[in-house]
Amino acid sequence: MDRAKRKLLETTIQSSFDLQKFILLTRELLKSPKIKSNPVFTNKVKAQFRDSVKQFTDFGRYRDSENKVLLLVAVELKSYKSVARSRAMQRNFIKDLLQRESADAALVAFYEEDHSDWRISFVKIDYNFVGSTLEEDLTPARRYSFLVGKNEKSHTAMQQLAIIMFDDTISPTVSQIEEIFNIEKVTNEFFLIYKDKYLELKECLESQAEFLSMAEKLNFTAEEFAKKLMGQLSFLYFLQRKGWLGVTANPRSIPATVAEELLVNKPSNLRDLFKKVYNLNKDQYVRSTAALRDLTDQQIMTLNFIFTNTPYEGKWGTGDKNFIRRIFTNADRNGKNFYSDYLEPLFYNALNEERGGNTYYRPFNCMIPFLNGGLFQPIVEEYDMDQVTFEIPNELFSNDNLTKEGDKGDGILDIFDRYAFTVKEDEPLEKEVAVDPEMLGKVFENLLEVKDRKSKGAYYTPREIVHYMCQESLINYLVTETGISYEDINILIRYGDIIADADNSKAAAHSGKFLMPESIRKNAKKVDDALDDIRIADPAVGSGAFPLGMINEIVRARMNLTLYLLPDEYVLNRNYALPEQRKPYNLKLRTIRHSIHAVDIERSAVEITKLRLWLSLVVDEDNFSNIRPLPNLEYNIMCGNSLLEEFEGNKLFNETLLEKHTEIAATREPNIEQMDIFTPQSQNILDEIYALQEKVFATSDIKQKIALKKQIDEYEWDLIEKSLIENGKAREIPKIRELKRLNSKPYFLWKLNFAKVFRDKGGFDVVIGNPPYVGEKGHKEIFRPLANSQLGKRFYQGKIDLFYLFFHKSIDLLKVQGHLAFITTNYFITATGAQNLRCDFKERTIIKRLINFNELRIFESAMGQHNMITILQKGSNAAVDSYNCITRREGNASPSSLQRILSWNDPDTDYFRVTQMQLYDGSQAYIRMLGHTSVDDNRNLINSILNKLQNNAVLLGSISSINSGADVTISKITKKHLANFPYLNLNHNDGVFVISEAEIESMGLTQQERQVIKPFIKNSNILQYNIELSNNKLIYLKWEDDISLYPNIKKHLKKYKEILEDQVTRYEENYPWYSLHRPRDQRIFESKAKILVPYRSKKNIFGYYENPVYSSRDVFYITNFDERFDVKYLLAFLNSKLSYVWLYYRGKKKGEILELYQTPLSEIPIKKIPQEKQEVFIKLVNKVLACLIQDKHMNKYIQYQDEINRNLYQFYELTTQEIEFIESLNI
Repeated sequence: MDRAKRKLLETTIQSSFDLQKFILLTRELLKSPKIKSNPVFTNKVKAQFRDSVKQFTDFGRYRDSENKVLLLVAVELKSYKSVARSRAMQRNFIKDLLQRESADAALVAFYEEDHSDWRISFVKIDYNFVGSTLEEDLTPARRYSFLVGKNEKSHTAMQQLAIIMFDDTISPTVSQIEEIFNIEKVTNEFFLIYKDKYLELKECLESQAEFLSMAEKLNFTAEEFAKKLMGQLSFLYFLQRKGWLGVTANPRSIPATVAEELLVNKPSNLRDLFKKVYNLNKDQYVRSTAALRDLTDQQIMTLNFIFTNTPYEGKWGTGDKNFIRRIFTNADRNGKNFYSDYLEPLFYNALNEERGGNTYYRPFNCMIPFLNGGLFQPIVEEYDMDQVTFEIPNELFSNDNLTKEGDKGDGILDIFDRYAFTVKEDEPLEKEVAVDPEMLGKVFENLLEVKDRKSKGAYYTPREIVHYMCQESLINYLVTETGISYEDINILIRYGDIIADADNSKAAAHSGKFLMPESIRKNAKKVDDALDDIRIADPAVGSGAFPLGMINEIVRARMNLTLYLLPDEYVLNRNYALPEQRKPYNLKLRTIRHSIHAVDIERSAVEITKLRLWLSLVVDEDNFSNIRPLPNLEYNIMCGNSLLEEFEGNKLFNETLLEKHTEIAATREPNIEQMDIFTPQSQNILDEIYALQEKVFATSDIKQKIALKKQIDEYEWDLIEKSLIENGKAREIPKIRELKRLNSKPYFLWKLNFAKVFRDKGGFDVVIGNPPYVGEKGHKEIFRPLANSQLGKRFYQGKIDLFYLFFHKSIDLLKVQGHLAFITTNYFITATGAQNLRCDFKERTIIKRLINFNELRIFESAMGQHNMITILQKGSNAAVDSYNCITRREGNASPSSLQRILSWNDPDTDYFRVTQMQLYDGSQAYIRMLGHTSVDDNRNLINSILNKLQNNAVLLGSISSINSGADVTISKITKKHLANFPYLNLNHNDGVFVISEAEIESMGLTQQERQVIKPFIKNSNILQYNIELSNNKLIYLKWEDDISLYPNIKKHLKKYKEILEDQVTRYEENYPWYSLHRPRDQRIFESKAKILVPYRSKKNIFGYYENPVYSSRDVFYITNFDERFDVKYLLAFLNSKLSYVWLYYRGKKKGEILELYQTPLSEIPIKKIPQEKQEVFIKLVNKVLACLIQDKHMNKYIQYQDEINRNLYQFYELTTQEIEFIESLNI
């Protein structure tokens, strides 16, 4: 049965569209759809869709087990000149059908007559759309599509459709059908395969001494080389899809009659040349490869001229869609090496060399475009392909190995050939389930963290979050620059495509009415100028997701504004042509050059980002008569450490130079032959640097580019040396000059490299990104230079995260009223190490939005991580509210759940509006997302309860001592220890300082030695009101202890001495190797009355114990109680529901996990009540403890707990409504 189904699936999607086959496919896919007995097409199409839709048939419907309805539709399309508008009309046509038929979604075949390719699409209405000023019928539809057909790659469509089609046990829901079109699943699959091929390539290079020797000499790595080559190959597949490779220069054959007509009136030398190459075979002239090979370059150019302006002239866009496979086959057949004999000449000679307007490339006898930009340059300038001695075997590219799915071939080309590559950029409403430029960017981003086969990669920022952050940043910027309301700008940015399409329709022409807000239409030029003038920075660019997102949003908005820049009568009569400067390619090129600035410390990240920008331009290149060279992006996307503008304490650039004229060094004498390049347009060196950067961006001459870059480099070093001399640091110049040869500098001079931004605007309009999350623990080598830097001296504090400094730096980089958008972890809102960050926010910024994803996992590989989007503006304005949300969702984030949350329209997410004053709480400026005071609904109840808890209260930290357990160096041997010290012959879970009873017995300890063996608990041993001792014990040796007194313990620890000494080195401290890292005052552990608390817990768990017990630092001890407060009264309150409310809403959390360490514990308010009133709680706690000791009477235990809560409600005078709220919580 599966064989018949597979045959049906293959013949349907690997052929031109056939309605009957498509109907059979839907029957097998859905199991029980209602299909019309005789479906017929109708051409009764509404007027607004007739430009795009020729006819259609809704041939069936399917109702799933959740009562959702899926329409089954086939639509024949007309050819339409505007691809983007045609897509919108197709979506809106199906949306109209869904609304008329009261259906939830549609499975649609879109096809054109006489076209071999067609689309299978899933279309649904996006009810996340909100806009009070817009009518419901403008709610957009989203479309997800597979491109299939005779000449298309069907691997992904086949694989995804088979998931449901071959499972006879289920009738799929509409949601499961939608999941088939989930592009993220395809992205993850493609990444895993891509990663595997990259690692094979890297390992192949690293196995060759010749490669390693050359790489070391030229200062690059196998990792960098492999990533660049994989990126170049990926780019080739997009060029191939575009039809730019293998474009015919001279036809393989030509009818004799046509040839004779072409040769009429041609000079005899042309006719002779034609006859020399083409042999008459019956009624066809057939090209002779041998004769062609004998021609000179000039003769070939002459021969190709014969076909100019004829149907046989090769056109861009008509190239060989299997070009890469064809040249590999030729290489393999001829016994050549594909990489060195074919790819390198293609990269470095064809694609990278300007050939004077001649795009003919003789080795392949076809047209190959010159692309420029550096993508197809060698990895370093000194690399010479003619001197290469290493080899990449052909089998790495293609072979006959069987994959686990049974496909033949697992080489790089074999894998790439199975996937559909599309040159259409992903859009919020239109997604093609194929390898698109954005997917490739995400794969590259994920690859940045891959070092070996154990690496999982740093999973990329989801598309929905990138779209949202880019759109929100652009909206906030435009509101600031134009004064137009947020609501109206929001409509332009988020829904401009839909509205511009509606305003440009026949219906609008008939009514004479516009749907775009008047404030946008009347100020279209003002908004457009602001979009042209925006300056954006990403200080940790990764794969370029955010710069690309900003570019696409800017270009889309400007394209939509084009309509309103024209007089109304032109628009309503639909009587205009798109001006050249308003075409997507030109808008995108201008945006890249003037608006986009990015930095990353990783050179491979910079190269990947540039590749993504180039690919983005190729997507929009529609000038098939003359493909334009790509720009050089060296001065837009740069390599360096974003957080440091100094080296070893030496400031490298004086910002005062931005304000005064700096003469160009008189000693700089440019080469006479290049005087036209270097003629100063201004005596200000910064102006001259910028002018040279402009020339670098546009030049397509490699030698000129090298000369320009060298001159810029010399000017910049002049300024650095001038700054050092002015700062009295001239002696440091020789050392700092040594840094010139580094590919990635340990600093980045923002105000020098992007001087024009700071001179013209005072800083960036938008800083956006996903900075690295790196805690200080275990990374001191990263934080040491940062702590000593100027930035560190202002903001560094202990327990900091690297992204805190990115926040501080980015605020510095913004102009006044500039906007910042980051996605990070959410711990900074209450973390002790983020106090300086919160204070900086409070002092220098306005928080606009905080989106707390809480337990919803944004990055699939980051288990236990909790993320947040922060959007803020530089400046101060107490009147501006912050719009915050906290989701209650859990598990992995899906595109639909993210869309709902970010549209401010999710039933499982709580939304709040909070003033700037309400955001910050206390001297540490904790950020309270609900506000620390409030006036509405549950927030009012919560804040009322919290206020009552604080009234007449003292802080727990003021009436007790709170300390963590000991800092145990190494408890037990972990798998990481085994990996790092394999020669020590240790076992996983061997006890080091935390040891089992069996290990103790095997050591043969003396009585004196047993004195340092202590009872032990882990945080998981702590219960409410009680504890359970661990089966393990702790070796408690302090720094001052004499190890010679404990010979058997020394013998035990000596087995691990190398690991323990390594740990001492890592801590950068000088304590004995046999000691605990940080012992504590033993009175903490030995005290009679103590409350023990786990460091993290879902509930408020406070245990009680009177005997000695020790722990590591994941347990906190509350001891030394003020005599006015009985320990059991405190125990009753701390384990109560009221205590949970305080800790949940005013304490510190990691997602839904309470953080119960010293600071949040110290800040718990304890109500002051007389001793006699405490007695009721003491008695109840004694009853609870008695239940626990007897390990029975659990009903009584719960009863006593409830009684404690009721008494506390009474003492705190809670209202019935407040009590009902607390009792409704899932505690």
